[in-house]
Amino acid sequence: MILTDLTKSGYLLLKKDRSELINQISELQSLLDDFEFAFPFLESIFEPKTKLITKDGVYFGQISIIYPTAPEPVLIEFEVGKVSMYDGANQNNLQDDLDKKSILKLKEKFPLHFS
Repeated sequence: MILTDLTKSGYLLLKKDRSELINQISELQSLLDDFEFAFPFLESIFEPKTKLITKDGVYFGQISIIYPTAPEPVLIEFEVGKVSMYDGANQNNLQDDLDKKSILKLKEKFPLHFS
């Protein structure tokens, strides 16, 4: 509704439209709240933000999984390979190996989410 009728009938129409809109927003907010329970968990599995770290000459990947009921993200760590394997021309393979191994680790930890 465009607010052009500033009479009592316009006010009553505006009141009715406003009430309907508030109800629709409440329903959509409730639906969004339901999505927000599962979405961070699924996003951390299907769009993982993988971090690369080095310990004792070895590259490790780390993935944070956001469980709906856990107070903090759970860290999954996995070995990517020795730093010496990725010197020079093999440096480009590091990101590929990190991505592949992170997917394998997620499939291992959450087999029911991958078909």
